Amino acid sequence: MNKLIVFDLDNTLTVGNSWARLNIGLGMTVKEDMRLSNEYQKTQNFSKWTVAIMNIYRQRGIPTKKQIEDILGNFQYMTGAKKCVKKFKKAGYVTAIISGSPNIFTEIICKDLDINHFKSVYNLTFNESGFLKDIVASDKEKLAKLKFCEEICGLVDVDIKKTIIVGDGDNEELLFKSSNYSITFKGSKLENKAWRTINTLADLSKMIIKKCKKLKWTQKPRCLKDNGVAVLREIKYNLLRFVFL
Repeated sequence: MNKLIVFDLDNTLTVGNSWARLNIGLGMTVKEDMRLSNEYQKTQNFSKWTVAIMNIYRQRGIPTKKQIEDILGNFQYMTGAKKCVKKFKKAGYVTAIISGSPNIFTEIICKDLDINHFKSVYNLTFNESGFLKDIVASDKEKLAKLKFCEEICGLVDVDIKKTIIVGDGDNEELLFKSSNYSITFKGSKLENKAWRTINTLADLSKMIIKKCKKLKWTQKPRCLKDNGVAVLREIKYNLLRFVFL
């Protein structure tokens, strides 16, 4: 049976807000970025937000795709992020990122971590000369993320209720409601809505083994009469591999 783990990006796999890093890197002031971000959080008016951003970009000089890639390519992973993804992949999980970050940043991370599937709510489009043309949204963030997750679940044949969702922001709210395995960080806005809370992604990796120790046998292992060591090793491997689902 397939198993799926879905990660958010900003402040989950990577440190900080990628939109703020991009805006400031393209000449927007910190004050301008914070004002636009606060307005968007209050109104969820994507059209107004993108028009405001594009106006400022035009005033400071329309960026190229290469400029944007260089800015977004300068990032830092959260503690334990790379090892966490590697361990889940080794344990047989299909990995995915569903993010409100710019699609270019999502693609950079997916390539670096060898993520199986990714979806971005916001996509940057460019003209034939490579200059930024527009910012296109798939839908309102919360709903878009849920739709993307349902789409990926369909592709890999996994029940969304059995999908591990890892995130920290309000835009994961519908995903958290849809999954029995929602995980967030201590102190996040979603802490009281999560199945489990962690300090770092290193804790998430350890949960595989900790959960295994709590399992009880439903029947006596068949191995103890003959080749006990070999079969017990096989059982231990399978418990570690399938501990969540």
